[in-house]
Amino acid sequence: MRLAIFIAVFANTIFAGVAAAQSLWNHNGSVVQLEARGAERQFYYLNPRPGLPVPPKALLFRGRKTGDQYSGTAYVFSTRCGSSGYAVQGVVGMDQRTVTMYGQAPLRDQNCRVTGHRADTLVFTFKDAR
Repeated sequence: MRLAIFIAVFANTIFAGVAAAQSLWNHNGSVVQLEARGAERQFYYLNPRPGLPVPPKALLFRGRKTGDQYSGTAYVFSTRCGSSGYAVQGVVGMDQRTVTMYGQAPLRDQNCRVTGHRADTLVFTFKDAR
């Protein structure tokens, strides 16, 4: 009996940090979902704004939260070339309801080759807990 209790407590301790917390955020007219698992963070498109060439559930950001800092890879999308990742980093607002990240998004030509970069700012505003 004690062994069974030990195993149950041990399993709960191991898997307690594995469950992902989810919340909804606004990003440039789209509704995105944040999945937080420990320090790992992922934003997915839930309801992309009209005209945006991304399907629902497309990954927008994958990275980590360390203190009030976010860092990782964001993705830009095009109908012709698909998605392209680039490094971003930023901060959580003092009210914990905004996340702002900065990076250099790739510019691609008609053959999908990277021809340069543009400054990009990603702003996420908390909408609702799930």
